[in-house]
Amino acid sequence: MSALNKNSRNNELLTDINRINLYQYENQSLDTSYLYFLEDTYLENITGNLGKMEKLTESALGRGSRSISGDISAMSDTVKAAKKNYEEIRALSSERGFTKEDGEYQQFLSQDAEIDGIFTQIKDDRSWVDGTWIKIADRAKAVTVGGKRYYKLTYKNEVPDIGKRESFLARIGATAVDYKGDLFVNNIVFSKGSERKRVELSSLDEASLSGSYGDALKKMRIAKFGGKESIAVTSNFTKANNVWEEVSIKLPVGDYDIQNFDSVSYDLYIRAGSGRQLTAACAFTDKYDFNGALEKINADFSSYSKHVVEGNDVSKEAGDINSAFEEILSNLKVYVSDAKLKESIEGKVKEKLSQFTGMAEKDNEVLSLKTENNKLSKQLTGYTDEVRERIDTETNASKGRLLLIILVVLIASAAIIGTNTFVISRSMNRSVTRFRKTLSGMMEGDLMVRADESGRDEFSLFGKYVNEFLGKLAGVIQTAQNISEKVKYSGDELDSMAKGSSVTSSEISKAVEDISSGAGTQAEEVEVASAQITEMGSTFGQIVKNVDYLGSVTDEMKKISRESSVFMGELSDANGKTDDAFSQVVQQIHTTNDSVKKIREATELITSIASQTNLLSLNASIEAARAGEAGKGFAVVATEISQFAAQSSSSADIIKGIIEELVREAELTVSIVEEVSAILGRQQEKLHQTKGHFDVLEKGIENSDGETGQIKANTGICEDARKKVEEVIISLSAISQENAAAAEETTASMAELDGTISNLVGTAQELNSLADELDSKLKFFQID
Repeated sequence: MSALNKNSRNNELLTDINRINLYQYENQSLDTSYLYFLEDTYLENITGNLGKMEKLTESALGRGSRSISGDISAMSDTVKAAKKNYEEIRALSSERGFTKEDGEYQQFLSQDAEIDGIFTQIKDDRSWVDGTWIKIADRAKAVTVGGKRYYKLTYKNEVPDIGKRESFLARIGATAVDYKGDLFVNNIVFSKGSERKRVELSSLDEASLSGSYGDALKKMRIAKFGGKESIAVTSNFTKANNVWEEVSIKLPVGDYDIQNFDSVSYDLYIRAGSGRQLTAACAFTDKYDFNGALEKINADFSSYSKHVVEGNDVSKEAGDINSAFEEILSNLKVYVSDAKLKESIEGKVKEKLSQFTGMAEKDNEVLSLKTENNKLSKQLTGYTDEVRERIDTETNASKGRLLLIILVVLIASAAIIGTNTFVISRSMNRSVTRFRKTLSGMMEGDLMVRADESGRDEFSLFGKYVNEFLGKLAGVIQTAQNISEKVKYSGDELDSMAKGSSVTSSEISKAVEDISSGAGTQAEEVEVASAQITEMGSTFGQIVKNVDYLGSVTDEMKKISRESSVFMGELSDANGKTDDAFSQVVQQIHTTNDSVKKIREATELITSIASQTNLLSLNASIEAARAGEAGKGFAVVATEISQFAAQSSSSADIIKGIIEELVREAELTVSIVEEVSAILGRQQEKLHQTKGHFDVLEKGIENSDGETGQIKANTGICEDARKKVEEVIISLSAISQENAAAAEETTASMAELDGTISNLVGTAQELNSLADELDSKLKFFQID
């Protein structure tokens, strides 16, 4: 019993250990979920599970043996330490916040909208500053480079006090100038007193110059010119475009700290010729991307926060974020010239940096606790594995002792069972032998044999039931033998009666066949007469349909005739109105023709006035010429009047041509209208003749309609008589069919009766055979 109790305690202890491991695995899953969702409920569930694990370790301490109590105690301490760490992590995480909506993280982003707005203001404040435009023709001098003549302009401009800029532009442009040659820019120098800083063009590549632009810019490259690294530009200034065209060469100068200089200069070379009309200037643009830097800090901080939650080393990321803040602060000093604005934005950026520093300190604590928890988790797994192994060792030892005890019990039980089996077997063998004799007698048909029921075992009880069954079976067999004899006698009587009925059935069947044959002949003759009457009816029906159709056609023709007569009348009226309308058109055309003639007279008058005006203008011009300088104004007016006169004369000629065309068209229209009027007159006569023909046709249709009605009435009388004859024949046919059907039914009934009698004879014979066989079988049993 001691071994069993020990195994029971070990099993309960093993259950507690497994539950501790289960909670441990669940906490690992919850920790993973927290990484994705960052919700406090996951940390709350983890600390709750650790509390349950703590209770399980306390329970295990009371069940474990001395050999494993030390490990269980260590497990308890480990769980308590992990629980304490997670409670601290939960408190720090709640205060710090790992999403944008929580804790110090939310405060870290709270001023971003304002900071971003100020950065945008800094970006837009004098983001582009132009230098002075200079005409090349005013300051350029002719030089020879590589055997070719060029105009060289050394452009110089002050660097404006606007803070640092990332890009410098050399600009060449003009309006309505033809220049399609190359131009070269080199020797770009920023100066302050004796200090000079040259832009290294050799360090530039195609990407560095990609911000260059301009309508006149075709191609750009870095090339040697006059032994110096230069920017070579293929330009295309076109005078015909008559718009401002430009080439702007944009260079990155962020590394040159141009805010520390007070002037800039560059040399420009253009081919000798029309290029002297071009102008040159410079510009300063592009500031440090404060908005982008702020956005990058926030993005990096989001990634940094995620890595803190994951328990990763974030020291490098924290350093990068600190450097980004320092970069913004240092650039504010050189890009912002307004002291008040600079002070305001620096304060906000430093406040955001301070918030990050505070969160970074908490993050270090969280990382330290997470690292410790990882170690504690591994220790807990080691302790549980060690306890499980020791429990298994003790359980295996107990199993050996229990197996020996079970083996002894099994041997003793087998001996007792064997002895009892032998005694019971002998008693059963004697009972089986006696019962076998009883069954042998029953198989031979001896129903008088009886089993031994004197004993007290199950076979004696079964023998009693068998004896009762044999007594009842003997009575049943006796009764069956008596019934078999009576059945055999009845079968003989039934066979004799069936044979007599068969002869009578044959005679009746013959008589019915004769009746059926006569009824069938009568029915066929009635059907022939009925078919002829029906055919006559269909003929009458067709006649009636034809007459009806003829009547409907007549009515339709009558209707069409009337409608045609009305239509002819309306058409005649329409022709009359059309003729009147054409007469009015002719009258109107004559009126219009008279108006056109008046317009022609007015046009001729305008032409005459224009000729007189032109003559007066000519005289005025002559007088103005004589007047000399004093008559110049009058000469201009005279010229304008002459032009107006010429235009008036030209317009009058055009109007005159249009009027002539109108007159010709009007005369042609009058001719066409008169021809159409004659056609309408002839058409009116034809309409009167057609209307007379329709009147005659209408009278003929009415006479035909009367005759058709008479034919339809006579056909109706014939159809009534045919229907009465058809009804008589149908009645006669129905009677014949009923007689024939009754005869056929009688014949079928007699045939069925004959079959039944035949079956009856066969059944009687079969009954006799079965009675003989039953009697033979029953004689097997011995009941006397």
